[in-house]
Amino acid sequence: MTKIAVLMAAYNAEKTLVEAVESVLLNQAPLHLFIVDDGSVRHVIDLLPARDNLTILRLDKNVGLPTALNHGLDVILKQNFPYIARADADDISLPTRFEKQMAFLENHPEIDLVGCWIRLFDEDTRETIMSLSPPPTSQEIKNRMYSNSALYHPTWFMRAAVFRDVGFYNTSYETAQDYDFLRRLIKKHQVANIPEYLLDYCISQKGISFQKRRRQLTVRLEVQWRMFEIANWRCYVGMGKTICLIAVPFSLVNRVKKLVYGRKISQGGTPS
Repeated sequence: MTKIAVLMAAYNAEKTLVEAVESVLLNQAPLHLFIVDDGSVRHVIDLLPARDNLTILRLDKNVGLPTALNHGLDVILKQNFPYIARADADDISLPTRFEKQMAFLENHPEIDLVGCWIRLFDEDTRETIMSLSPPPTSQEIKNRMYSNSALYHPTWFMRAAVFRDVGFYNTSYETAQDYDFLRRLIKKHQVANIPEYLLDYCISQKGISFQKRRRQLTVRLEVQWRMFEIANWRCYVGMGKTICLIAVPFSLVNRVKKLVYGRKISQGGTPS
């Protein structure tokens, strides 16, 4: 029985889609990949050969990431997969990623969502820019979530029942919908990160981090305000950090990140 449904949304991603899809389908764990073609000019179905473990869901127009993902979730949840994983149309899942994440949840019944460490690479040069190693335990992740996400969206692997309990993505948030979802999830569910690099994350000059950064941060601030706890000092710190990031140019933030996180790579080699 195929236990894992992998959910991917694609919009005009023909440059990176094929490699991203192959990295998912070459994984060692049996899975079924669902791709929501979010109104791409060049249809996804024309880019990929037919496979038994691949379903392409075509939307007539571009509706944005949260709505596209919700469409895919609605289809997947009707088919009773016990696990749902996320993947993006420009990232590379390592061959053991889904196998290790499923084994982790099966060995830790108290955990409902697990992510992993990631390496960031440049879309054009393919050079590894930096590596990110978020905390592994649920309490550490929850503490950091007051400031920013500590479970990177394309690394998510969760029990399908989570969506039935927490709900889907908030479609009023074009960006930071993953942060909003996680803040709702961690109120009732335990989470974790596998301390291994199981995904290579593509950094593109056209990505949300560059083009929509200020809007993304503004939405994060809205979520932080909506879930503000007067007696929790971490809420004050988190909102303060977000306000500062809104005011600071992205180029400066990116240089600091490269200096801090990239040092691990330059001193110790690319993580394996």
